[in-house]
Amino acid sequence: MDRRELLKQATVVGAGTALAGTGVSLFSPERGAQAAALRAMGLGSLKVITIVKTVNSDYWAIVLAAAKKAVADFGVQGLGYKGADSEANIAGQVALIENAIVQKPDILVLAPTSKVALNASITKAYKAGIKVILVDSAASTANYQAFLSTDNHA
Repeated sequence: MDRRELLKQATVVGAGTALAGTGVSLFSPERGAQAAALRAMGLGSLKVITIVKTVNSDYWAIVLAAAKKAVADFGVQGLGYKGADSEANIAGQVALIENAIVQKPDILVLAPTSKVALNASITKAYKAGIKVILVDSAASTANYQAFLSTDNHA
């Protein structure tokens, strides 16, 4: 699989993860044939890790459940669905990212707890060839493939 195709597939999986957390479904029952076609594209070899800000939040629990659904819908391998014990635990999220890098996923879907403090770990994942998709919050590094968020401005 070439780089462009991998990036396209990573973006689709990341978008599916992000949208599923909002209640929007890419795969309604009417779209079952489309889901099957996507799985037939060979996405099954892709490995994905999802890291959210915390596991101790109803919102982030929904996002993790959505990530699991997106993995099932796309037929990819979910290697982990994790988060720190609080949104203030930046060191915990850094450790999760470092552990993810060791597992060598194709895609890391990450909701950064800090705009700056995770840059070194995000860059390390990016330089390791992992497609990094940021969700919800941005980071100040440019070393990621996609950023998915909502426009929360009034």
